Amino acid sequence: MSIPFSLNDPLFRSLLLPFAASIFAIAVIRVMLGEGKGAVLSNAGIGIGILAGILAIFGLPGWPADDIAGKAAWLVIAGTAVGIATDRFQLALPFAMLLLIGWPVLTLLWFIAPELSYLISGQALIRLAGLIIGAVLLFVRLDQEQDHGQHAPLLLLWCGIALGGMAYVYDLGRVAELAAVLAASVAGYLLWNVPVTRYPIGHAAILSAGTVLIALATALIALRDGADLGLMLVVSILFAERIAALVMRRPPTMLTLNVGAAIPAILAVLAAFFTR
Repeated sequence: MSIPFSLNDPLFRSLLLPFAASIFAIAVIRVMLGEGKGAVLSNAGIGIGILAGILAIFGLPGWPADDIAGKAAWLVIAGTAVGIATDRFQLALPFAMLLLIGWPVLTLLWFIAPELSYLISGQALIRLAGLIIGAVLLFVRLDQEQDHGQHAPLLLLWCGIALGGMAYVYDLGRVAELAAVLAASVAGYLLWNVPVTRYPIGHAAILSAGTVLIALATALIALRDGADLGLMLVVSILFAERIAALVMRRPPTMLTLNVGAAIPAILAVLAAFFTR
């Protein structure tokens, strides 16, 4: 019996594999750790799904990693582990805040480390400051939405879709695949939590998925000068609830949240189309 698709097919390695890995990992975590710890730590399945996709696309990362994909792989592993510890032991607020601010900044600086000497003046410095602000804002907003059902994973999903769309428009195939890996892994998690939230989102997912979003933004801004406007629109996805309230003038629901996130996501892809 032959497999109806190639294991190297982009559809398999960037969508089907991370989606299935996320679903399976969540099930295993839930069964092995039980109803209490299993539910709390099941969001680590997102990081496991992302890692499966990265390894399928880019292979095993070297050490020290010398490209964004390799660095992202190591950071997803580290972020999932640190996030599990944070979720499991409910670490105190000072540590959590340092994590939410320090992790994205250090991640971004490691991604751009080879180019740091060229980013200390003029327009490059402004773009670097914008990336840092956007990265910290991403982590803070995801943390704020942890207790609001599926708000945080939906924001992750739409950010991944928007960045993937931008990469596709810019003809950056590997970047688009990485964005698809993120979106598919989050979709696997959402499948367990629709229509009722069974397993809350936590730092294991925020650190791993947030790291990949920073990697995608870094790759886009490094490879395409016109990506700045699109990335600013992607950041506005983090305020989807406010956008929806402004546009639809209705109480917040899952539908309005998706509409509020879809609007800036579509605008980001359009911005990429007109600046390609």
